[in-house]
Amino acid sequence: MDILPAIDIKDGNVVRLVQGDFSRATEYSSDAAGVAKYFADCGAQWLHIVDLDGARTGQAHHLSTIETIAKSTHAKLQVSGGVRDYHHITDLLNAGAQRIVIGTAALCNEHWVHDVVFKYGSKIVISADARDEFVAAEAWSVQTSVHILAFVRTHQDVERIIYTDIRSDGTLHGPNFEMINRLLPLVPHLFVAGGISTLEEIRKLKSMGVEGCIIGTAFYEGRLDPKVVLNASQPL
Repeated sequence: MDILPAIDIKDGNVVRLVQGDFSRATEYSSDAAGVAKYFADCGAQWLHIVDLDGARTGQAHHLSTIETIAKSTHAKLQVSGGVRDYHHITDLLNAGAQRIVIGTAALCNEHWVHDVVFKYGSKIVISADARDEFVAAEAWSVQTSVHILAFVRTHQDVERIIYTDIRSDGTLHGPNFEMINRLLPLVPHLFVAGGISTLEEIRKLKSMGVEGCIIGTAFYEGRLDPKVVLNASQPL
C-alpha cells in the first residue's frame, strides 16, 4: 500500500487544518521543500502536495514551491488545490507533478473532467471529499446535496479516487471505515485521507484493499514515525 505524506501549503508555510477550517490552521514549517526532502529521505515514494490558497481561489499560488520540491527530492508529486482548467494542469505538470488531483471541478464541470481524464489518463485523480456522506466543494466551504456514492459513480472512468472524510480530517480520530467499505467496490484504486493516526488503522486499510493512504497530522504531531511508516524494508 502506498503511503503519501501530506504537505499542505498556505501563505508559503506548511500547515495542517482541522476539518478543513482555515481559522484552525497550525503552522509546522516555513520550508516546504525541506519538509518534502525529510519525508523522501524517510522513504516516501510519493508526496501529496495541497495548495490550500489555490483550493480557495481556483488559481495556482505555489507553482514555484512545487517546482522547488520536485527538483529537491526523488519522490513523485501528487498535487491538489484549485485545479479547474487545462492551463493549471499544464503548469503543474511542467512544475514537476506526476499526478493532478481534481476536486471542485469534478462536481461542477463533469464533462470537462471526463475530457481531462481521456486526455491525461492515470495522471488525473479525483478527490471525493464528504461531510456526513455529502460532497463538499470550494475548499470544503460549500456543502452540496450530492451523495458521495452518486458522485463516485459518475467518475468511474477515473483510475484513482481519494476519499476524505472531512469530519475526521486533522482530528487523529481514525478514518471512516464504514464509508470506505461502501466505496471500495466502486473504485478501482481507492486512496483514503482523514484521521489516520495509528499503525493498526493503516494495517486495517491495507487488509481492506485500500491502495493508498494520505497522512498529515499524525506525522507532524508525532503520533506516527515517518521513518517507520515510510520505510519500505519494514513491513507494517
